[in-house]
Amino acid sequence: MFRGFLIYFYRGFIRNWQCAIINIFGLSAGLSCTIIITLYSLDEFMYDRFHADAEQIYRFNTRYGPQNEAVPLGPYILNEHLLANIPEIRGTVRIRPEYGDDFWFRYGDRNYVDQGFLLADSNFFSFFSFPLIQGDPGQVLSEPNSIVITESAAKRIFGDRDPFGETILVQGMYPATVTGIMEDFPRHSHFQASIIANNEIARNYASFLFGHWGNFSWHYYLKLADHVDHERVAGKITDMVYEIVPEIAEIAHFGLQPLLDIRLHSERIVWDIDSHGHSTLLHGLIAAAIIILLLASVNYINLYTVQATTRKKEIAIRKVMGAGPGGIFLRSITESFIYIVISFIIALGMVEILLPVVNELSGKMLDPAMLFSFPTWTVAMATILLFTFLSGFYPAIVANRFQPISIFRGGGDIPAVNRLPAGSFKLKFRHILIVFQFCCATALIILTLSVNRQIRYMMDVDYGYRDSGLFVVNNPVGEDRESRFYNLKNILEQHTEIDIVTAGYNVPTERLSSFTHIRMPGDDHEVLTGIVYVDIDYFSALGSEIVAGRFFDPEYRLDTVNSIVINRTAARALGTSPGEIIGKDLISQNSDENLHVIGVIEDIHFFSLHELITPMLFIAGNQPQTYEKILISANKVNLSEAIDKARDVWQEEYGHYPFNFSIIEEKRTGQYSRENQTQKVTGLFMTLAIVISLMGLYSLASFIINARVKEIAVRKVMGAGRLTISRMVFAEFTMLVSLSVVVAWPLAWFVLSRWLENFAYRQDLNYFYFLAAALISLAAAWISILFQANKAASVNPAKILKYQ
Repeated sequence: MFRGFLIYFYRGFIRNWQCAIINIFGLSAGLSCTIIITLYSLDEFMYDRFHADAEQIYRFNTRYGPQNEAVPLGPYILNEHLLANIPEIRGTVRIRPEYGDDFWFRYGDRNYVDQGFLLADSNFFSFFSFPLIQGDPGQVLSEPNSIVITESAAKRIFGDRDPFGETILVQGMYPATVTGIMEDFPRHSHFQASIIANNEIARNYASFLFGHWGNFSWHYYLKLADHVDHERVAGKITDMVYEIVPEIAEIAHFGLQPLLDIRLHSERIVWDIDSHGHSTLLHGLIAAAIIILLLASVNYINLYTVQATTRKKEIAIRKVMGAGPGGIFLRSITESFIYIVISFIIALGMVEILLPVVNELSGKMLDPAMLFSFPTWTVAMATILLFTFLSGFYPAIVANRFQPISIFRGGGDIPAVNRLPAGSFKLKFRHILIVFQFCCATALIILTLSVNRQIRYMMDVDYGYRDSGLFVVNNPVGEDRESRFYNLKNILEQHTEIDIVTAGYNVPTERLSSFTHIRMPGDDHEVLTGIVYVDIDYFSALGSEIVAGRFFDPEYRLDTVNSIVINRTAARALGTSPGEIIGKDLISQNSDENLHVIGVIEDIHFFSLHELITPMLFIAGNQPQTYEKILISANKVNLSEAIDKARDVWQEEYGHYPFNFSIIEEKRTGQYSRENQTQKVTGLFMTLAIVISLMGLYSLASFIINARVKEIAVRKVMGAGRLTISRMVFAEFTMLVSLSVVVAWPLAWFVLSRWLENFAYRQDLNYFYFLAAALISLAAAWISILFQANKAASVNPAKILKYQ
């Protein structure tokens, strides 16, 4: 029997090879998208599941700071109180990544800036399930100067030597000994590391991290007992902190986040330990896969029913020979199944080709081997069966409605289309399908245009500084940090490639990390304000705009004592205008002396447009924090020449320190990596949806013209010209596309409004894009049916009506 089905399929394929190829292309495209998005989704959901007690592990997400932001941090000193006072907590571990901005180490005669250096409690390897190659999980970090290193890091640092027992010098002077070797971190860990060190080693160079309740610098992970309400435990933690240090509890609220939620539900968390996924993008991809599958299924239904009208006599003969509804239904389902299996095989090849492109767009490392995993095949088989049913069910109903007696008498191509309600229903159902297709396509066009507009706005908006030609060199911790800066400034500013060399505690593209409360004398209203310690030339290098007053000036001795410059937002928050506050004194909780305002600058977007600008004050002076970042402004278009010159001078003067730099413009662009991914993905799916929709429209045009060929012939006999016939065809499809546009507009508006809520600074929706999307959809529809309209206008009435 199956052999008969194959022969039947083959003959149908040969007779209608054009429609068959369109069918297979649409199905293959839909299935390949579904497979790729399935692989992407499975990869996202696999994060952190390799830990033995993953479902019992939680981390702190503390509401803290001037904007009540969620930060995954807590004070080091809190740990002893957790274990002593909250019995639901079975264990804790604290970790802290040491970023290359301030951190480095030495082995032999080489210096290393390693972004994977992680400080951790001694129970790190017994708390988590990271695999060790050499060493006891409970003992490898027991000594204050012990470290564990990954295989790849060991090869990079020690070469072919056995790393066990080797010593490196943290910050160039504090010895740490390798006491364990571990496999490289699993890719599906929400944080990565190459060297794990006992956190006690940090007491040598950063003792301030350990003893202060207000220093939120450690990532906390808690392992709770089974069946414990983590929100109740979080409430206990907050109550306990309130009893011990009420001044901290007033500005911090402790929450707990499940370990398995960290990857996909951390969009609103700042100071995260590593990059994370994007649940909104993932849900959008899943929705796109479902939509594209439905579009491909609609295409198949339309094209199959078009073919059915040309095979009506064959179906009628089968019915006369005894084929019942079940047999017709089984044949339709089997034909759909064969089409889908062929399309699935082609889709696998398309996935193999497209995966490298997807990996580049998403930043992932999706492996083709994942195609053969059990979850992937389960989803694939379920999709094939569902797709077979969806695609074969309606065509089977159409075929079963053919009446042999009507067909053998020369009845219409689609029985009683103009006479019976059933035929009218079929036509309306096809209208619904095409409206659905173009609704999706139009909405995707609007989304793509609007996402591109917001991204262009973010790239082109005035951030309050010039980012081109600026780069930052990290100035390592040490007693000579200040003298090192001034020495480099004197040397570098003599070179023509470099304009200004300055310094600051923070530079644009970084989050502020120091705050104080300020107020006007005699006013109880306090404003929480970010503090940035800067060198005198800081604003000149940034190209900042002065609104009122003046910048810091080396000619004024008091500028480095108690004078400050504030931003426009700080002046507004204090209830004054920029001009009024010049010359006034402010009271700060961090200073015994009043701060004298000498200038107000235009706001600087220190971070991305996702967040509001905070009130800021800038202090010029000789504080150690001032010289943490060396900010260099190049006066040449070729930034690389200035970087090379700075590197050469650095190596000559301070070669024992690593030269670690970053380019401001690149860092600012990197803040919108998710938006760029969204832009590329929406553009890809927009194109695919439009192509599939146009194929569906082509099939529907073919169906309607085949169904109305005698009507068109009669109209021509009655005097209708080519223009009249073409206008009739175009008018019907224009109505369908216009209806789809009306449905797509509110849907696109809703999705865009929700997406734009992620940005504190955004452009309002441009309704011209809604109109443009409608025109694009209409133009694409007219082009796709142009051939069919010409075919209808070219009908020879004599040939159609000669037997009537």
